Amino acid sequence: MSSPTTLDAALQVMGAQDAVTRVFVYADRRDWDALADVLGDTVDLDYSSLTGAEPASVAGSDVVAAWRENLAGFDATQHLLGSFLVDLLGPGEAQVRFYGQATHVLDTPHGDRTWTVAGHYDATVRDQDGWRLTALTLHLDWAAGNQQLTTLAASRKPT
Repeated sequence: MSSPTTLDAALQVMGAQDAVTRVFVYADRRDWDALADVLGDTVDLDYSSLTGAEPASVAGSDVVAAWRENLAGFDATQHLLGSFLVDLLGPGEAQVRFYGQATHVLDTPHGDRTWTVAGHYDATVRDQDGWRLTALTLHLDWAAGNQQLTTLAASRKPT
């Protein structure tokens, strides 16, 4: 097997980073069909640093359903991503490390209307008829604002 050319490697790096970016943009835009298209059939998710829940392998369609339900009660969310480091692991597979900051917004009569979570992520993407996210780990660095918004958002009916 020959190593990829510089152009091939650059295209793979761009494709891997683009797939990760699309995951968060589509979630913020509530574009669930597009989100499903950039998730693998199975996604290894680890949000234990935020939630305390055990890491799990989840069907891509179940990730979409869970995010759809969890984000539905918020007025808005915005994920800002940056400082991408992409390492090609082999043909059609890459590790993407990056920083992320997610702001959750919910108008409430009492307390701060925002909850912001920031951390660094490790992701794996694979070219499976297009680049798809197959693993995502959040390493929580800090959070600020009104964490109770998650409870309030869960009690709201989706619009």
